[in-house]
Amino acid sequence: MAGLAEKLGVKAEFTEGRTQEDWVRWLVEESRADVPDLPSFDKFREQGIFKKKLSPVIGMKAFRDDPVANPLATPSGRIEIFSTNLHTIAQTWPMEEGNVVTPLPEYIQSREMPATRSRRHTPCSASGTISSSAPTPATATRSG
Repeated sequence: MAGLAEKLGVKAEFTEGRTQEDWVRWLVEESRADVPDLPSFDKFREQGIFKKKLSPVIGMKAFRDDPVANPLATPSGRIEIFSTNLHTIAQTWPMEEGNVVTPLPEYIQSREMPATRSRRHTPCSASGTISSSAPTPATATRSG
C-alpha cells in the first residue's frame, strides 16, 4: 500500500514516516495495553509465536438471553431472513440494468465479480461496508 501511496504522492502522510517494521512494532506495543502478557516485539520475534487461551464468546449473547430486552437493530428487533428494508429499496430505488437488491438471501453475480467481462478491463477493485457498531470490513481483489 505504501507503494501505491507513493505513486499518488501521499506516501509521507500514509506511512507517517514509519517503515513496515516500525508499524508492526507500534502495533505490538499498542496491543500490549489490552493484552498485558503479549511479549515485546523483540521477544515475540525471538519466540516466533504467541499463544493465548481465550474465553469462549457467544455471539449476540444478550439477545439470545433475553430477545425482548435486547432487540436487534432490525425493524422487528429479531433475526430477519426477509428484509422489509431491502424490499423497499428493491421496489423504489432506481438501479442500473443488472444491479439487483433482493429482500431474501440470494446469490447474484454482480458486475464487480472477478469473472465478469468488465473486470477484464479493470482488474483491481476495493469495496467495504460502513457500520456504526463495528470496524469497517473491506476487501480488495485483483483478478488475472
